[in-house]
Amino acid sequence: FDPANVGALEALEKLYSRLDRPAELLSVYERELELTNDYRERVKLLFKSAAIWEERYQNLVNADACIDAALQVDPQNVQAIKTLERLRKAQGRWDELIGVVDRHINLLSNPEEKAVLCVEMGDIFHQQLKAVDRAVVAYHQALDLDPRCRPAMHALGTLYERSGNWPFALDMLEREAQVLGQTPEAVELWYRMGKINEDMLQDLSNAKRGYLEALRIDSAYLPAIRSLKA
Repeated sequence: FDPANVGALEALEKLYSRLDRPAELLSVYERELELTNDYRERVKLLFKSAAIWEERYQNLVNADACIDAALQVDPQNVQAIKTLERLRKAQGRWDELIGVVDRHINLLSNPEEKAVLCVEMGDIFHQQLKAVDRAVVAYHQALDLDPRCRPAMHALGTLYERSGNWPFALDMLEREAQVLGQTPEAVELWYRMGKINEDMLQDLSNAKRGYLEALRIDSAYLPAIRSLKA
């Protein structure tokens, strides 16, 4: 009698929820979406639909589409962005994930939180998309935001070391060691710096400095003792 009867739709939603009939629930949500202009209500309905697609049908593509639609309705909805990030990681949609992470960064105001996401973006470029140059840019953006961001230093140090860019590798390794302070991890970094200077650059003075810094933190660190004796 009244296809736009909101009360009837709400009652059906309760009944279908109790009866555990997800297909009918999705139809009710779709009809409610057609009838409401309230953006908050639309976002709520799209989240409910996404939960059914993901949890009941394991259909991540449709769940993704629902959350993407919610984000179009409310572009600053952080919960939608985080959910979309999770869904796209699960689907391996790395190129599209980059765009979502970038939106997330732009919504944040805390530099340290932004830096964490920049590192995450760098990891996606490096590990999933094999775009090392873009990964390096993302890691440097993290350091611009938070000069003490250890994950960014570690990633850059590793990348520069693998590519044989020794001066840049040494710079990142030393910065990371300074952040780590008097820790076993810092000992290993100082020793690595000594080995790079000795083996790759034939710079015995700086090699000695690296070994001595390692021993200053841990006077019983055998690799550094052996290297100094040599």
